[in-house]
Amino acid sequence: SQLYFDSINGEEFYDLMRNMNFGFIVQNPFSKFSRIEAGVSNNYLERKEERTNIITLKEYSILKESYNIINYNIKYVWDNTRQLSGNRTFLEYAVAPNINNNDFMYKKVSLDSRQYFKISYKSQTVLATRLFVGSSFGRDARIFAIGGSTYNTFFHGDEELLNPVYRSNIMNGTEYQYLIMNNFQFPIRGYNIGQKFGNKTMILNLELRLPFLIYYFPAVKYLGQLFGVFFIDAGVAWNDKFPEFSNRDNWDLLDNEGWIMSYGIGPRFNFFGMPWKLDYAWQYNPYKGTISSRKWYVSVGFDF
Repeated sequence: SQLYFDSINGEEFYDLMRNMNFGFIVQNPFSKFSRIEAGVSNNYLERKEERTNIITLKEYSILKESYNIINYNIKYVWDNTRQLSGNRTFLEYAVAPNINNNDFMYKKVSLDSRQYFKISYKSQTVLATRLFVGSSFGRDARIFAIGGSTYNTFFHGDEELLNPVYRSNIMNGTEYQYLIMNNFQFPIRGYNIGQKFGNKTMILNLELRLPFLIYYFPAVKYLGQLFGVFFIDAGVAWNDKFPEFSNRDNWDLLDNEGWIMSYGIGPRFNFFGMPWKLDYAWQYNPYKGTISSRKWYVSVGFDF
């Protein structure tokens, strides 16, 4: 947190934010491919102002705000993925109920379905698709924010990784300033995190995954084969009325709700035992064509 100076009292101060969590999950398998999960969690969030007198060096804290969130969830998981093929899907329902010591009340439903189609075992070529749908409702309905590469983005070519509008309109001065309260959904590469946001969202991803360079440099496979992807990302966020794909007004980047879309390419490789991804992405508007210069991201992860 940024350090400030109180000239009247001669004190330096900064905000210290904490998240203390307790929870547990139980699982029951139906088969080798499916299971049910249920859990409960309790998050206590607080923001304190930590102060130090620059003359006496006395330190003390002032509690500025605190939140208590109790959340119950149930989740069905199907996963029959194997090398180069299969499906991985989960459907989750979460609720923060109306009880005395709960500061928030909401319900949230999420669906994430990933399908992998083998194009060729010999060349290890795969077509991967993903659909994510989320909706929240209730007194304190949660906001879904779409856009960006992934949480594990270490380097990038954006001027700002997080959408400044989301930061100022949603995070500043609210419970969303605590990272755990945000519902960031990835990826829609080529855009800021939180480029679009609303109580409802949908994301579509398409990736063609195939080996790179192995046909030209056979020795590469002994050092760690270099793979790559061609991808298309698209997503939409809204609150009340679903933005029609065919309405060009719903593709305006200045609006917080609506559609965004991108395409790109990037290599995949293992380095120091970690799965690295380098993505080059271009924003795309079906009514205007390509609408951005190339964006790039370096991140860690196996899947979308």
